[in-house]
Amino acid sequence: MRTTDLAESIRFYTTKVGLTLEFQYQDFYAGVRAGRQVFHLKLVDEKDPSIEFVDEGEHFHLYLETDDAAAAADTLKKNGVRLVKDVHETAWGTREFVIKDNQGHTLYFGERLEGRTVNRRLISSGSSFEAEIGYSRAVVDGDWVFVSGTTGFDYRSMTISDSVTEQTEQCLRNIQSALEQAGATLRDVVRVTYVLPETKDFPQCWPILRRYLGDVRPAATMISVGLADPRIRIEIEVTAHRQARS
Repeated sequence: MRTTDLAESIRFYTTKVGLTLEFQYQDFYAGVRAGRQVFHLKLVDEKDPSIEFVDEGEHFHLYLETDDAAAAADTLKKNGVRLVKDVHETAWGTREFVIKDNQGHTLYFGERLEGRTVNRRLISSGSSFEAEIGYSRAVVDGDWVFVSGTTGFDYRSMTISDSVTEQTEQCLRNIQSALEQAGATLRDVVRVTYVLPETKDFPQCWPILRRYLGDVRPAATMISVGLADPRIRIEIEVTAHRQARS
């Protein structure tokens, strides 16, 4: 997630929320561990544009699982964190509450209720395409995460490189971000589909794909077909199954 004050964001998540700083690279990049997931904080000059988009719909930036939502909410309130939405039970079988971080990102905390079926959750990247077309970057259904076909657009600036290899790298960064929001990682990917207008471009992408997925080796399909925007040279779609980790 983007932050204009990395030090303050780290303090918020470690001191007030009680999470663990996994790593910090100089003064512009950090990783915070929340259970089995690690999400990233990146220093930027301007406020994250996805905050406004998320505020307009039933979306969130992070969904954090907890064993006891009521106790977690009480702890956060004692630490001076204001609840945007108090503890409540949902139609999809969870007990949840909502807070915002120091930058305005929306964080859901959820406890699975025994004997209830958990239906779907929607993940947003803040891309304008999601609102215009009517879809989500990813959908979480139980332990399954379905990530939509993802392109090489930088969703912060809505720009895209001319290079197929740079687009591939950005595709995977976008997918990685969506998976993190769903409590998953690239290690959980079980299936991937690559879509390219030009078959001849695919071999250029292999070293990048191998770097991100070489240890995972998911089931994969590559198809060649025209894409919605002539600037897009590759689109990647993945399905992941969240695994329990110690």
